[in-house]
Amino acid sequence: MAGELVGNTWTEVGDVKIGQVITRISRQGEQWVANGTKYYSPGSLFAGWIDLYAQQDDTGADVRFTS
Repeated sequence: MAGELVGNTWTEVGDVKIGQVITRISRQGEQWVANGTKYYSPGSLFAGWIDLYAQQDDTGADVRFTS
């Protein structure tokens, strides 16, 4: 990853309290699917990697992944 651009998608949009996470990750068959809207994600459009913060739909566990 050295020298590659990483875009961050952590900030929630809408009526969100500090620390609240609306974006959810859920399992659909063999795949994980992210559902939500993020705000202020500069550079993500041109990034080779996207770093996402969400919560797992079924357990509420915090999830962070890079794709």
